[in-house]
Amino acid sequence: MAPKMTGVYAFADGIVGSVEEGSRPGRYVRIEHEGGWTSYYMHLNNDNLDTDDNEASWLLTVAPGIEEGAEVSGGQLIGWVGDSGNAEATQPHLHFEIRYDNRPINPYPILAEIREEALAAFDALRDEMAEQASDHSAS
Repeated sequence: MAPKMTGVYAFADGIVGSVEEGSRPGRYVRIEHEGGWTSYYMHLNNDNLDTDDNEASWLLTVAPGIEEGAEVSGGQLIGWVGDSGNAEATQPHLHFEIRYDNRPINPYPILAEIREEALAAFDALRDEMAEQASDHSAS
């Protein structure tokens, strides 16, 4: 669950396999990753700002450059949360799926690991910057 127009980011590097609309997933992006992995980002925005009109241009659904065949990096903005498809009667949210060889996989352990790696990298960078600042002030 997230407010409408909250940014949606690619979970890993890949190639955009499709940018489509269906009755159940609404507007969505499918990204193909190495090794048989695929991620789906469904119920993206289809409304004009401050409305629930289902008539927004795709400029309010996907970020610039997000189109079939485009390369994306993990953490790159790909679109915005909405309530398209069969989510129209619910609060805005992102339906996120990871599939391996087209079999759904629980994304939580993967996302938790990515989060821990990012936090560790942040901590290391913070410590390095603090050490450099300390070295600078000592001279």
